[in-house]
Amino acid sequence: MAITKVSTDVIDLSGDTSGLTWVKGTSAQEPVGALGELRVNTTTKKTQIYTDKTGTAQWLNLKENNIAIDVDFLVVAGGGGGGGGRGGNATVWSAGGGGGGYQYSTGIKLLIDTNYTITVGAGGAGGAGNGTPISSDGENSSIVASGIINEVATGGIGGGKSQGGAGGASGSLPSNSGGTSYSAGNNWGAGGGAGIGSNGSNGSSSSGGAGGNGLQFSITGTATYYSGGGGGGIYQVNNGGSGGLGGGGNGKGTTANGDNGLVNTGGGGGGAGSKGASAGVNFTGGTGGSGIVILRYPNSYTINIGAGLISSTITDGSEKVTSFTTGIGTITFS
Repeated sequence: MAITKVSTDVIDLSGDTSGLTWVKGTSAQEPVGALGELRVNTTTKKTQIYTDKTGTAQWLNLKENNIAIDVDFLVVAGGGGGGGGRGGNATVWSAGGGGGGYQYSTGIKLLIDTNYTITVGAGGAGGAGNGTPISSDGENSSIVASGIINEVATGGIGGGKSQGGAGGASGSLPSNSGGTSYSAGNNWGAGGGAGIGSNGSNGSSSSGGAGGNGLQFSITGTATYYSGGGGGGIYQVNNGGSGGLGGGGNGKGTTANGDNGLVNTGGGGGGAGSKGASAGVNFTGGTGGSGIVILRYPNSYTINIGAGLISSTITDGSEKVTSFTTGIGTITFS
């Protein structure tokens, strides 16, 4: 190919309203360059310059500011803990925990080279049943950057004394309600916790209330339920309420601890059982399932993850999916 050299100090292309096309090629086709040469990398979709600014001559990307990429996200908070059971006490303490709240959106513009803080909320502790049987609420999960994004999912409410835990805030939707507890006769069933998809069921004389179902999302490429409510416990008999779809723990009867909510689903903890013949013996409600933050973005970009976060990344077609399962820390895209 002939090389045309231009000796003038000024090249005036102001009369041309089209774009200037650079040489281009894939990452595998990078040539041995000369300092100052430019090319477009068709693999990374970035403009490169051949430079030795790092001490070794190589092709590096030109700095790109305020480049926005389309990101889908799902933020799920921790589920509430299930209520504890008290041996020798027929009072219904063992309601199911509520599923964690959520925030979900698609096509949100996030900037490269900008810090975003990710927080993954823990599940609430189950009630101990030792005179303070009410459990803890789940912790909030979020993705935040000042002036750009502020998405916070609210933790599910812990199972209470006489009613299943209410669900956490569900994006722009109102919270669902936990089921009420049966309070007559000998076998008192506690209410199930709310899921983000439906209310918890009421307890009855023969069983604890079922936890409400969560909602299904396919952000990872696989349809998955999140934030089901925990089932309610029951006094005297073995028919604890089932946990809702989305990781809700099962409630228990008689002398059993409630089941934990499933980790990284935001499911509520199941309520514990209780039994009159076991005076002085206490049973623990299930711990709420921890939350999760999931980001889906074009696979031509890289996510840089700071200390304090545990995550995994998969490729699904032309996109990557990064799931943050524990911790708090900052991320950037490049």
